[in-house]
Amino acid sequence: MIGPAMQLLRLVGIALLQAVFSAANHWDYLIPANWPVSYPLCGGRQQSPVNVEPEQAFKYGPAVRLDSLATYVDATESKVKNTGHTLQVEGFFGFLTFQGEDYYVLHIDLHFPSEHAIDGVLHPGELQVVHQKSGSSAFDDLLVISLLFTEGGENPLLKQLGLPIGAPPAGLSSTVSGSVNLKQTLGAALQGSFYHYEGSLTTPPCTESVEWFILKQTHEVSAEQISTFYNLFGGFLSNNRPIQELKGRVVLQDSFFGCHESQHWHVSAVTTWDYLLPQCWDALYPVCGGPKQSPIDIKTDQLSGVAGNQRLIVLQSTPLLEIQKEGLEVRNIGHGLQVDGAFGALVLDDIMYEAVQFNLHFPSEHSIDGEFRAGELHVVHRLVGGSAEDLAVVAVFFDLGPAHNTFLQRLGLPSGAPEQAGGSMPIAGSLDLRSELEAAVAGNFYHYEGSLTAPPCTDSVKWFVMETSLRVSAEQVAAFMQKYSASVTTNSRPLQLRNGRPVVMGKISVAGEVTVNERCPTRAQDGERTWTYELPQCWHEDFPMCGGRSQSPININTKGRLAAEGSFKLEFELQYRASAGRSVQRTARGFQVDGPDFGSLDVGGARYDVLDFHVQCPSEHAVDGKKMACEMQVVHQKDGSTGLDDLLVLSILYEIGEESAFLQRIDAGRLSSVGQVAGITGSIDLQAELGAFIGSSDFFRYDGSLTTPPCSETVSWYILSKRLTLSQDQVQAVSGPSPGAYHRPL
Repeated sequence: MIGPAMQLLRLVGIALLQAVFSAANHWDYLIPANWPVSYPLCGGRQQSPVNVEPEQAFKYGPAVRLDSLATYVDATESKVKNTGHTLQVEGFFGFLTFQGEDYYVLHIDLHFPSEHAIDGVLHPGELQVVHQKSGSSAFDDLLVISLLFTEGGENPLLKQLGLPIGAPPAGLSSTVSGSVNLKQTLGAALQGSFYHYEGSLTTPPCTESVEWFILKQTHEVSAEQISTFYNLFGGFLSNNRPIQELKGRVVLQDSFFGCHESQHWHVSAVTTWDYLLPQCWDALYPVCGGPKQSPIDIKTDQLSGVAGNQRLIVLQSTPLLEIQKEGLEVRNIGHGLQVDGAFGALVLDDIMYEAVQFNLHFPSEHSIDGEFRAGELHVVHRLVGGSAEDLAVVAVFFDLGPAHNTFLQRLGLPSGAPEQAGGSMPIAGSLDLRSELEAAVAGNFYHYEGSLTAPPCTDSVKWFVMETSLRVSAEQVAAFMQKYSASVTTNSRPLQLRNGRPVVMGKISVAGEVTVNERCPTRAQDGERTWTYELPQCWHEDFPMCGGRSQSPININTKGRLAAEGSFKLEFELQYRASAGRSVQRTARGFQVDGPDFGSLDVGGARYDVLDFHVQCPSEHAVDGKKMACEMQVVHQKDGSTGLDDLLVLSILYEIGEESAFLQRIDAGRLSSVGQVAGITGSIDLQAELGAFIGSSDFFRYDGSLTTPPCSETVSWYILSKRLTLSQDQVQAVSGPSPGAYHRPL
């Protein structure tokens, strides 16, 4: 039993140690629950360490072996330092490759007892190998491999670090005896199973930027080594942070989330990819991540050189090539419509390219000065006598018009084309592609060198984007997006970075043209940060949070181990009411109606007031890999909060069906340009319009972000499982002239 004198001595010792630690490092392990006072991130939603329950760990896809990702080397001049909190080892230990990026070892830390727990039980100790992605700084993009210790024999690595003899006292460092090779040191543990989750640093500032990998196999450490470590830090104070709540996070076993997860979704019987996560194509098709990708935005004020006056030479027939005009068929290739055949030739500097197929994209893939068009047709040509990768593509835009396009009618739009992937439809009569596209291909064009806009993203394509467009009816566009573009309503790849490539006008060659430097250009002007949907992958340059770890929108799984569960409804939480004098405003992605006075939603004992609601088509979120026709988002904010803090968004998904009387009354179709505003007749009563529907629906909930800059990760998302309907005409009214073009990718 400890006597009063010993207790007093112990308290004095802790107080002195706290003073030393606080003076040197401004925090300590005495009361880690107080860390959020000085370090707000320590009170975040993705904190570490956590308790791992192996029975609940989710095995996602094929098992991964970490040793196959590690490129560790012998560190011969490493140093061990006593930081006042731990022993930390620095040196050049090599790197680990994670999701295509190299993460270099920064340092190795020791914690006694362990920080992470397995089935609620802490281990005697834990070694953490801290990595950082190449090119990152501060506390961004970290990866930690954690090795747990059990008590047993002496640990060779810890002996090298000075345990039990030779470790430096607080504030000093010493040279590690011998070399350290982490691949050899971690050995079989690195080759075996692991648990993975996304979390934070376990010390202030508790930055939530860490990919954690906890090795399942343990190593031994002797009782003497353990006691020596404790003695270095006063003999009575551990350096492990208490366990933090998972708060809905999933712990994986032998796998990790990321772009590879899209490989496990069922796409269709005829394709191995889709447009749901195009940013992940390079996981299967590495060229898709290259520097010469298409499509791009063509800036008419950033063209290279002086415009030329050349025109494309399109041959209807030639003695060298057989032309096929009859017996053609349109095929549903799983992500659009395509026609294969022999359609003539394109002559570039006396070099002949034969037209072998054409395909359709709605909305357009390329944009001009940031403006997308209703659709785009690609005529793909292959170099005669060349390889399959020597390609030239002529792109023709479609703009909305009052009547059906007769050429597209022959391809089965708005009706007749095969709706099932792998299906086909004969094209009646003779098809002369040159005469069908004459109005466009006879005119001026933009030219640059890029890639195919779909996997395998071959980057040896000469692009000719025609300036003159053709017309297409809204009904034809709607039919394509609803029936023929698989699960995501659009089949357009997001814009890619130009990366300095020259773009010319009226010239069939870019040789010798001056390049334009463009690498995620900043849009900051006079201290103000602006943004567009042109390159959402670049938002993080001006709005760093857009590169965060809890971003929205996402795909919601309703099946399997990751399926959402629960039956709580919002029926008794709604306090919506009527509000008069409201206006509707056209936005780039749809329309928006601002509050206040729409009422509130009570959740968890707090009141959330409606700020606004907006609708965009197609939906931003996807369910089981499928996007819906449209999505309404009712934005709330917690009573008393300001700025972008404490937001709650109630999301309602729409599918094609009966006309929505609510949307019809708002009548967004009368607004033709972004920013245009019109009054709404009468009052808007969200309770009368949506209350019963919301109250009767289950919902999915997750913590995420705004889907537009600044992408603040302060949003609790509630996505209703039931769906409302709207007519195809209403989809067109919401979307405007370029349906589906303006949205953030998943």
